[in-house]
Amino acid sequence: MRRTILVAVIGVLLAAPVLAETALFVTSAPIRAEVTINGTAYGRTPLLARALAPGVYEVTVIKPGYRPATERIEIAAQEVHALRLRPQPSLFVGSFAAGQTIVGDRVYSRQESVFELPSGTYEIAADGDSLRLSPVYPHEGALQAARLTTVAAGLAALVATAEDLLVRDGRSFFTSYLPSPATFAVLTVTAGAAGFWFGLAADKRAYEERMAVNRFTGTLTHAEAERRYLDGDAALEAGNLSRALGSYSRVVADGGDSEYVPSALYKSAQIYSVSGDLELAARLLETLVTEFPDLDVYDRALKLLGDLYTSLNRYEEAVDRLERMVFYDDLFDREDIVARIEEITALQEADS
Repeated sequence: MRRTILVAVIGVLLAAPVLAETALFVTSAPIRAEVTINGTAYGRTPLLARALAPGVYEVTVIKPGYRPATERIEIAAQEVHALRLRPQPSLFVGSFAAGQTIVGDRVYSRQESVFELPSGTYEIAADGDSLRLSPVYPHEGALQAARLTTVAAGLAALVATAEDLLVRDGRSFFTSYLPSPATFAVLTVTAGAAGFWFGLAADKRAYEERMAVNRFTGTLTHAEAERRYLDGDAALEAGNLSRALGSYSRVVADGGDSEYVPSALYKSAQIYSVSGDLELAARLLETLVTEFPDLDVYDRALKLLGDLYTSLNRYEEAVDRLERMVFYDDLFDREDIVARIEEITALQEADS
């Protein structure tokens, strides 16, 4: 009887860590965007916020080069909620196939001609094998019109003022020494046009500073990272593990903030585990669950870690990883994981 009670207590204790909890996955494309929840900084995407209280939350992701994206959500008790946000870019990456690309006063070779371009209008002029790239100020027409109006009104004001000074009727002080109404009018027009001109000129300088074109410093653009990842999937489906691993590894190493990095990490770990390098596979999965807790692969990574650590006789770590699962993935059932934890605990007792 005592043994039955003890087994039941152990079962409850083992099941406790994998009971339902209130949690929130936040993912973004691109990843590594700063996340705030109700104004409090939580980290970078992909993000898993655990042990949240049920309620309404305002989630915002912020990333340089993109407009902030915000969504208001309500999370119920013991719910794992997933939120995908795609902030709209305020710049894009462009590649120019020219012998050299000239931006402002700088000349870039063909190998360097991938740029981060703030959103706006650009003028592209070809000269032989060279390409000149220049941002276009959206109010250039108004600026030129204000300049011409200022010059024309200024000349008219000079003529009117000269006429007032040289032509005297001698009838009164006001009519003899003050500017005529026509002179007042052209002076007012001149001052207004000059103010508008100077204001637009200052706005143009600020615009040009905001529109600074920078060379893209990443190894892979988002499009290239996607292509590499899909190449890896195709190779994996064809059974070419070496080629698939090469493609996934390139995405992990050089993909930067591509949304494909977490999945590439997971599939690389799968290939290493199949190939027998369990330690390396475990290291990749640990990186995934700690730095890139993406909702699509988080539970799968923890389950695979549990299996790997069990094979390596690292039972406590295996149990710990399985207990972290949030069961967002329909592939896993809580009861099955609880049973698996019990099996691993029994193995540990048998080995000790």
